[in-house]
This record gives sequence, C-alpha cells and structure tokens, in this order.
Amino acid sequence: MDGAAGTAHRPLLASTGSELVVLAAADGALQLWDASDCTCQGVIGRHESFVTSLSASGHLAASSCSRDMRLWDLDRRVC
Repeated sequence: MDGAAGTAHRPLLASTGSELVVLAAADGALQLWDASDCTCQGVIGRHESFVTSLSASGHLAASSCSRDMRLWDLDRRVC
C-alpha cells in the first residue's frame, strides 16, 4: 500500500498523439515509450512521489501525491 489514503499505486499511461506513450511508474519516473515497437526511449524526468494524473497534448502535464504539478516539453524532454 502506498499514499495517504492507503491505496495501491497503479502506473498511469498518456498518449502523446503519436507513437509515443508516457508511463508514470510507481517511483515517480516519467518514461517515454515507443508504442510501435514497445521500447523505452528513456526517462523524461521524475517526481518526488508517485504520479496521480497525466495529460499529454503537445506538452505533458503531470501531478503527484506530493502536490506538485509539472509541465514537460516532450520534444526537448525538459520540464
């Protein structure tokens, strides 16, 4: 169990509108995956706690259990 409410964390996925998919792992890492061949393209960045929501539309918005929200540039892979 993890989190203030005692709920288990499940990984989150967000489509970028292309072949790329963002996976928010339980450790707060934001991984970029190529859906066409199922290969990890690397870690974009990391939150201090697990990610609670994702939204991808040109940029990636991610918020976490530690109440922070970040906007990521997927092309440059920076926050």
